[in-house]
Amino acid sequence: MDGKTGRRRLRLVSSVPDLQQWLNVHPRKNDSNAPLFITIRDYGKGQRRLDLRTIENSLKLLARKAGIKKRVHPHGIRHARLTDLARGNGIRPGLNEMELRLVAGWERNSAMPEVYVHLSGADVERKILANAGIIRDDVSFVEKRLEPVVCPRCKTRNSHDSQYCTVCSMVLNEKVAVQINESLQTAQVSSDYAAILAALKRDLGMK
Repeated sequence: MDGKTGRRRLRLVSSVPDLQQWLNVHPRKNDSNAPLFITIRDYGKGQRRLDLRTIENSLKLLARKAGIKKRVHPHGIRHARLTDLARGNGIRPGLNEMELRLVAGWERNSAMPEVYVHLSGADVERKILANAGIIRDDVSFVEKRLEPVVCPRCKTRNSHDSQYCTVCSMVLNEKVAVQINESLQTAQVSSDYAAILAALKRDLGMK
């Protein structure tokens, strides 16, 4: 991507399944020069690239629908992601200062990495309290929910809210699996009942 400090490469991981689904339904998916994120609505001059104001308004609308009262904006999402990268997740270590500079696109003399490294240090107390069961580690809870779902059959990485695998159609959601099983059982009972009723009618000479 191109930023204030020039072009840099960003590795996508958790968002890959969602982006694959979006590319499958992209209004201009056959146009290699089309922007990745465009408006669905045609404004008379064709679909256009999403600008900052449109993204900000969309985030506000989604926040209201989700019942989030806190201010939500693109820079806040960037801040949260960089904070996550700086502190790690308890299993993997966080990024160091130089790595953060490369990911965020900060210049060599920028003091911004120090802010995030400091934040990651402050999280140690929260982690200790969470591990002791004194507080709930809400950040880890959210991260777990947004992680891609790996299909146990074909190992495809699906988006976090997928109910079925996009490749082999295996059920990925436990609630959906239970519903399907209950429906099959109900259908079997209905089928057995119909067979018993038909046999009874035959025995009684009924049509």
